Amino acid sequence: MLTITQVCAKLNIGTNLDLMEILNNDKYIILNKKKYEPHKFSALICKYMETNLTFLIFKTGNIIITGAKDKCQVNDAINDLVLMLNLIGHVDAKIIEWKITNYCAKFEFNNNINIERLIENRMTQCEYEPEIFANLKYKLNGHKFTICRHGCIFATGFKNIRELNKNFKQISKQIDPYLIK
Repeated sequence: MLTITQVCAKLNIGTNLDLMEILNNDKYIILNKKKYEPHKFSALICKYMETNLTFLIFKTGNIIITGAKDKCQVNDAINDLVLMLNLIGHVDAKIIEWKITNYCAKFEFNNNINIERLIENRMTQCEYEPEIFANLKYKLNGHKFTICRHGCIFATGFKNIRELNKNFKQISKQIDPYLIK
């Protein structure tokens, strides 16, 4: 079964932001665990409410969103943030542009995978150094998948769900003969 594990997006709100004001203002109730250390990293990092979603807010008005479970959660968080910036920060924030930049997913088989046989028969697609990393890196259609012996496959770097589904169907067919049943 294919499960989306994370959705990442980027947003431009069309205005500069005072990150110190956002950091020090407790009225931004949707922003938790705020952290800003400009000498280390130029973005204000904060959690969205009580979720795993994280904002990386740059003073230029560019915002990176990570940790969302779906596109809906990204959309809700973006709308809440822009509303909050306009009401409390007194800036003219608008959603100029936003897009999903990355889908991460996991596929689980109900069986273990014979990694050694897979490597023997598909050597050109495999990268495996068990002393360094216990899982197999598998290349397909320009994407890299991480294959675990216990039957999980992880992937990242997909721009849309259709591409993700297509690649997981393809990799499932290629892995099926190596399942230990």
